[in-house]
Amino acid sequence: MHTEIASLAISIQAFCAGVQSALASDGFAPKCQLIELLVDRVIVKDSVVQICYPIATSPGSEHCSFFRWRADCFISNTSPS
Repeated sequence: MHTEIASLAISIQAFCAGVQSALASDGFAPKCQLIELLVDRVIVKDSVVQICYPIATSPGSEHCSFFRWRADCFISNTSPS
């Protein structure tokens, strides 16, 4: 259990370092790639905008589609609070 948590912490720290590097870089392309990595889906319905985003817990999870495995990533009939 402790090994899994330590591995998760290392992966998240590496992910954060990559995000910080992309934000610090000059140019539009790295920031565009960052948005493509961080935002999986934007859903617009009437005046409600929902942004679905993953949190990478391993290097492999940075390349899978978040929307496919998150069943609750959809617009509900309730208004956002």
